[in-house]
Amino acid sequence: MNKQYYVILFLFISLLFSCEKDDSGNSIAECDVNGVWIGEWESNLQITGTFCANVTQNLTDFSGYICIRLDEPSTENYNRDFEGTVKSKNVRTIMTIQGVEIAAEGDITDDALVSGNFNVPDLSMHGTFDGKKIPTTEANLTEIYSSPTGVVEHISDFIYIENSLWIIMYSDDCWEDGPKTKIHKYDLTGNLIETICFDAILSSNVSSDGQYIWELYNGTTISKFDTDGLKIDSIDVPNTLHCYKIACSTTNLFLFTGSKIHETDYSLNVLDSINPRYNFPESYAAYQDYHLYSSGNVIYKMNTDQEIIRAYVFPSEWRITDIETNGTKVWCFVNWYDENASDEMFPFRYTIYEIDLN
Repeated sequence: MNKQYYVILFLFISLLFSCEKDDSGNSIAECDVNGVWIGEWESNLQITGTFCANVTQNLTDFSGYICIRLDEPSTENYNRDFEGTVKSKNVRTIMTIQGVEIAAEGDITDDALVSGNFNVPDLSMHGTFDGKKIPTTEANLTEIYSSPTGVVEHISDFIYIENSLWIIMYSDDCWEDGPKTKIHKYDLTGNLIETICFDAILSSNVSSDGQYIWELYNGTTISKFDTDGLKIDSIDVPNTLHCYKIACSTTNLFLFTGSKIHETDYSLNVLDSINPRYNFPESYAAYQDYHLYSSGNVIYKMNTDQEIIRAYVFPSEWRITDIETNGTKVWCFVNWYDENASDEMFPFRYTIYEIDLN
């Protein structure tokens, strides 16, 4: 696709929530755009896709983070910060990128729906967009673990197994008799049970079915371990399922491939596919009758029809990289950049929270 089109599409979603500044002080928003918005767009050039935006409003000004997905003619994702204003329930923008002017205008209805048109005269490109605000909740969190300030702990992941939370980290403490993995075991209320040296070296991409540990290595091999670190089995991932992330339930594996999550049995036979169609999933958990997945600083709750029914928003600087559940409780692994970190090579803080999904 012509690079100009990428630029247009990249900026196009901004038009959904960007507007011309009004310095008169006389205009009011007349609507509440706080929350997560999802929707679709299409152009006359047979370019279509979806968008997902997390919006924070301050009077008539707002800002946030947005993901733009292309469905046709290619499958790609574009992410960016954005800001703008809203006046009298109307959103509009006029912008010039690399000499190309993009104009758009839309309206918000009942604080929950947005629709409008965009036009790019220089490229004979125009189209429409429609979106809605989904129910959005500030995440209600209980801290289970947080990496200590001033202490270097290179945490890679965590799992739920044997009625406890295992925090997996890289450490030289366990390398006296050869490379191993250091694991802190916590009970479900956040009390440290014990620290062990796990015989196997685990990567940063692990999950558990509640009894065994499953590791995805290099996107091509899945290994199964018992709780002592003994490798029980190893499976080569078919080329058709080349994946970048693994998740587990008590009966299935879930492999992240491109824009989909494939549900498989333990022999990697595909049983179903889950499509987080508005953004790019970073973690997943099958929770009761729902799908949970994270993208950036938001956890999305989907029903069995794969319709997003609620978004749980974390602080904007946080990134959610794993979700685990025992069927009743749900925990998430969060990291963020720490300006005061003692190790400049690993300047991140890590926290595990239990999240209330009620």
